[in-house]
Amino acid sequence: MTRSLALLLALLVIDVRTSDACATAPPPGAEVRIAEEEALIVWDPATKTETFIRRAAFQSTARKFGFLVPTPTMPQLSEVSDGVFYALTDAIRPPVEHRAKTKYTVGSFLFESCLGGAMKSKSDDARVTGAAVRVLQTATVAGFNATTVEADNAQALTDWLGQNGFEVTPQLTKWLERYVTEKWKGTAFVVAGDGDEAKGYEIATKAVKMTFPAER
Repeated sequence: MTRSLALLLALLVIDVRTSDACATAPPPGAEVRIAEEEALIVWDPATKTETFIRRAAFQSTARKFGFLVPTPTMPQLSEVSDGVFYALTDAIRPPVEHRAKTKYTVGSFLFESCLGGAMKSKSDDARVTGAAVRVLQTATVAGFNATTVEADNAQALTDWLGQNGFEVTPQLTKWLERYVTEKWKGTAFVVAGDGDEAKGYEIATKAVKMTFPAER
């Protein structure tokens, strides 16, 4: 284990888990499924700052689609190496013990892990896209086109998503209600697959880091 990683493990609260706090937003008539997802959440008690690193693989009937990630405050976006997941996996992997016995050897352990890019920000001048939805920043990061917005009501945000090519449903509006009521920000990431049009796409994304102030 490197000294920097050891310090990270010693000073910060780390949670490696699958994240449910996001929603895919496919174009109308398309289907998107999260095939695989890894997320690392780090909270620094000294600065009350949370870092959320996520990478995922999708199966989609559309070449281009998006997903939404809500955060309680304005996030800073950047790309990180996938190596952070490998390093953490190695650091917390339990030791393998080999015990000799008369008829067999026990030494099998199963380990399951639930699991910088350029950024163009326009957060200095929040742009009004409507009476109830405001664009706070746009960014190109880790191969995504990302847009962070805040909204005054869930229906207005749903309408904004529809105007930007996403399928809107009553379920999406209901999912957004809690976050809009609590004044959270929402970041929409748009991802596009490579190659010609096909019946289905399997798209793996690079790791994206979101850093933002947050109470534990």
